[in-house]
Amino acid sequence: MISFAEALKMAISDLKKPVISKFEIYYLALSISKKNAYNGQLIRTQRKAFGFEKNSNLVRSLSSLNFIFQDSDFKSHYRVNTESNGNCDEVCCLVDPFCYLSHLSAMQKYGLTNRIPEIVILTTAESKLWNQMKTNLEEKYRADFPNETEYFHIKRAVFPATVRKMKIKVVESKFIHPSIQIRDSHARISEIGHTFLDMLTNPELCGGMAHVIDVWKENAKTYLDEIIEAIDQGPKSIIKCRAGYIIDEVLNIQNDRINNWMKFAQRGGSRVLDPNSPYAPILGEIA
Repeated sequence: MISFAEALKMAISDLKKPVISKFEIYYLALSISKKNAYNGQLIRTQRKAFGFEKNSNLVRSLSSLNFIFQDSDFKSHYRVNTESNGNCDEVCCLVDPFCYLSHLSAMQKYGLTNRIPEIVILTTAESKLWNQMKTNLEEKYRADFPNETEYFHIKRAVFPATVRKMKIKVVESKFIHPSIQIRDSHARISEIGHTFLDMLTNPELCGGMAHVIDVWKENAKTYLDEIIEAIDQGPKSIIKCRAGYIIDEVLNIQNDRINNWMKFAQRGGSRVLDPNSPYAPILGEIA
């Protein structure tokens, strides 16, 4: 038989995360209290029912043992002393459950560019969408404990200018792409098709349009199905035009699936590829 604090310590250790939120700790502890055990080991009888007060006492107990302590970059989260410090990619994705590596950072991870980003670029939801996603996630946790009277809420982390000594840029978007977990990591990355979509949406965050075109020339054929699917689902017609132009005119690939995109085309030359560049009619009649 073990103490509640020891059981919680084991549960946190088993996650193998360098940082953990108060929200996660609460629901780990709540689960232990309901089972009155962890990993087959019973916990000692508790005098009081589990709730916010009991949870706070457990956190103080683990803090007094220096098992968890306030993270140096995110004051709203705890560092887990038995784990490594964690790199910037992982820590950012752990403190914000909806963010992921994107743009040039994602391109580098996929091996699409030989450029090494000076900053880590992340995408997360803008405030209204973030709150909706937070509510949905909270409801999933609550569904496992329908009879509770106290529920913990997810608090949005405030990103500092640097995380683990790496500069970061956080892009807030109304349109969050699907992301995937990086193997053997807690970090997430935009799916490959949406990484190509981001190149056309924000070329300035992907090494500039000239570099984007080079990347498309070298790699787009390999990921054509994923690219077309991602762009077809995207809400912006201008991105469909840019992609259609590159696939048809630059890569000389004929594909029936992009025909519908061309209805958005109009005279506009190179501004369709880079709205910040001067007009160059050689790039055609896409806008």
